[in-house]
Amino acid sequence: MNTKFRLLLLAWILLPMSLMAQTEARVEGEYTVTVSEDDNITMFQAKQRAIELAKNEAIRYQFGTLIDDLTTTEQSEEDGQSTSSVMGSTTARARGIWLADRKPAEVTVEARDGKIFFTAHVWGTAREIVQSSIRVNWVTQRRGAKGMEATTRFQQKERFFIDFQTPVDGYLAIYMVEAFKEVYCLLPYDSRGNLGRFPVKASHPYTLFDKSIDPNAKYYTLSTQRNEESFQLVVIFSPNPFTKCVDKRNDPKHPNSLAYTDFQKWLLDIQRTDQDMVVDRRSVKVINPDAEN
Repeated sequence: MNTKFRLLLLAWILLPMSLMAQTEARVEGEYTVTVSEDDNITMFQAKQRAIELAKNEAIRYQFGTLIDDLTTTEQSEEDGQSTSSVMGSTTARARGIWLADRKPAEVTVEARDGKIFFTAHVWGTAREIVQSSIRVNWVTQRRGAKGMEATTRFQQKERFFIDFQTPVDGYLAIYMVEAFKEVYCLLPYDSRGNLGRFPVKASHPYTLFDKSIDPNAKYYTLSTQRNEESFQLVVIFSPNPFTKCVDKRNDPKHPNSLAYTDFQKWLLDIQRTDQDMVVDRRSVKVINPDAEN
């Protein structure tokens, strides 16, 4: 058996294993979101939330869950006394990604006992996630009296930063999702030119969004018109080169953005072709004590 034939035979043997790792299935799911008069959420947001969670339930039923452990240390200072607290959380997320709708989602709305119930029913095709063995570390921070402090709660128009570290060389992108409508590209920075990617080195600690460390960086602040609002941060890392999605340029005070549906489509497309890609989503909360509502 010559070398060329052996290689072809090996590729044929490995092909079914690769296909098995890319299991796809027709899925169906339902989820109900309950909204009370005290919740700061619009009708549109509630419907979108119900649809997203129904998709998550459909995938979870078919493929199971992945468990993520997160530990955050928060520091605060009051009356000259510094305190710190360690908070641990375990989250379960569906072991798959939504590929496409088989038909449009249906959402029913019902008012009962002073609450509104949004029930979404979805039908689609999903693919099982083959979990990457790469584990990246990242934490959101603010600048406190004694330096950087890890936190997921920010005050109105407070600057925020992200500490990031990876065990292997690769490429990084960070997006912020607002109200399931608009997605903002926080990284890579526009000032780095037209490469559309942000390279990172193994074991190197990065403090992102800090001009004092990286002259090309941009400062970002979080703000809301409500008493409090949550935003979702999406950290995307891969040892393989990838390019950020197409977005529109905004004024200098706002990062480039695109519609949430377009972002989801782009992200699903690149996840299909890159099993090494890590996609990590976490929420941060912004507090505005001066908001009218």
